[in-house]
Amino acid sequence: MRPLAFLLGAWEGSGSITLGPGAAHPFVQTEKVEPRLDGVVVTIEGLGRSPTDDSVVHHAFAVLFHDAAHGFRIRSFTRDGRTVESDVTVGERTLTWGFTAGPQTTRFTITVTPDGRWVETGESSRDGTTWFPFFAMELTRR
Repeated sequence: MRPLAFLLGAWEGSGSITLGPGAAHPFVQTEKVEPRLDGVVVTIEGLGRSPTDDSVVHHAFAVLFHDAAHGFRIRSFTRDGRTVESDVTVGERTLTWGFTAGPQTTRFTITVTPDGRWVETGESSRDGTTWFPFFAMELTRR
């Protein structure tokens, strides 16, 4: 799991999400990324809160692991009971994963910049060619 070492640590920052037509909704975010089982898996717990009243707007937990037959995989869980398992592409300080639900494909890309910022984007597509951004987040290591 050494290729995921660039993500390890406690992170904090902010972002925004656009759900349907209308304005983007800002949030304050923390992410905790930890190796488990002597580095066999990496867990990620993300918590997003409203900047106006501190209410929880998003809470997710994920397990990243390496499957000998399929490569890197992620299994994610949200507090509202949704779960996804997906292939993961790990690059030099990048991680990309996504899923398809009905006609919609969603992908997330995390990049840790050379100056140490976690920059994440979320995009969706109905045709796999034209992608629409709906999520943006920027964090720094605590």
